[in-house]
Amino acid sequence: MQDSDEIQRIRDATDIFLRLRDNPEDPKLLRERESFLARGEEERLAYHKMLQVWSVTGTAKRAKRPGVASLALAGAVLVAGYVTFQANRHILIADVYTQYDTQALHLDSGDYLALDARSAFVDKSDAHERHVHLLQGAAFFDVETESRPFVVTAGDVRVQVTGTAFEVTGDENSGMVSVAEGAVNVVIENASWQLRPGDRLVWSDDVGARLTKFDASQTASWRNDVLISDDMTFEQIVDVLDRRMPGQLIVTDATLADTKIVGSFDLSDPQQSLDLVVELMGAKVISMPYVVSVIAKR
Repeated sequence: MQDSDEIQRIRDATDIFLRLRDNPEDPKLLRERESFLARGEEERLAYHKMLQVWSVTGTAKRAKRPGVASLALAGAVLVAGYVTFQANRHILIADVYTQYDTQALHLDSGDYLALDARSAFVDKSDAHERHVHLLQGAAFFDVETESRPFVVTAGDVRVQVTGTAFEVTGDENSGMVSVAEGAVNVVIENASWQLRPGDRLVWSDDVGARLTKFDASQTASWRNDVLISDDMTFEQIVDVLDRRMPGQLIVTDATLADTKIVGSFDLSDPQQSLDLVVELMGAKVISMPYVVSVIAKR
């Protein structure tokens, strides 16, 4: 990932470009651009990267507040390359990788697995344990009871069961475990939780872990092309929609991201559901098709 100095250079380049776009003959802005480019090769490279993204996306909506459109375009430069790299890396090492559709299958152990859109896993099972490593996205498991324990890992999180039905959503930085049937043991570093039907554990590097309750019958409702939320945050809902759309969705406002929403959303039409939840929250989308869409407060 880019370091903080590179991020700042790209943001500066983006800010200069957007102001020049509106006032292309402004001598003060032209001198500011020349001064920026004269700083060195890294500044010229940052400006070139920004122009490359602009040439692909073509347009961007002007935000009411200065800096939001700048953040959107800078975010496109920073995110597009990193997300593409991560996805390609996962495709290369995954046993199964989905694009915009879900997939149901049986593992070699006979256990059932449903994989959500844009998700990937590696089967690491051996003679001692059944082991699925979730690289990204979400998966629902219906596990048979046998002598070998069934283990799911996602980042630093380890989920272990014997026979049960549950969902795991996760990557290297955050995730969620929701239990439909049976008992699930979740270990994150030195802490552990014993989950029962209707328990949901949500974790992230930023805020740690929290245990909530939900309707167990709604576990992995995405299998039926519907997302039912009774305790999900706006950002969690956006993440599910993001897996069904090209590019990358980013929520820039922390308060907006953490707002809980109750509702049902049609996953067969993710764009319509995104428009609905954005309107519900009084937010707006700054779009750069196929690269990144930034969701911010109005």
